[in-house]
Amino acid sequence: MKQNSRFLFALAAISRLMMSPVAMSEETADAAKAHPLAGIALRSIGAAVISGRISDFAFHPQSPNIFYVATASGGLWKTSNRGTTWTPVFDNEGAFAIGWVELNPDNPDEVWA
Repeated sequence: MKQNSRFLFALAAISRLMMSPVAMSEETADAAKAHPLAGIALRSIGAAVISGRISDFAFHPQSPNIFYVATASGGLWKTSNRGTTWTPVFDNEGAFAIGWVELNPDNPDEVWA
């Protein structure tokens, strides 16, 4: 449940940042002007290369220190200290791009990628 809540929060935040004041109602546009990021114009920067692109996250339900990050061109990474250090999970495997990562709901120590 926490993972879904975090995903929905992130999705809502990204959607909010991507909305143009032209497409917003007048009331929403006024509220956006008060936002600290309201003065920053959004622009498409595209993907010149795919390195560094995050594909997915998976959070351990019993331990907030542990989570996994799937990347488009760097495999799967795990942190056990909330992102201070990272360990590659698939360095010796044939998979390079990981598009999805999930923890088994019945056994969160089992990772599905």
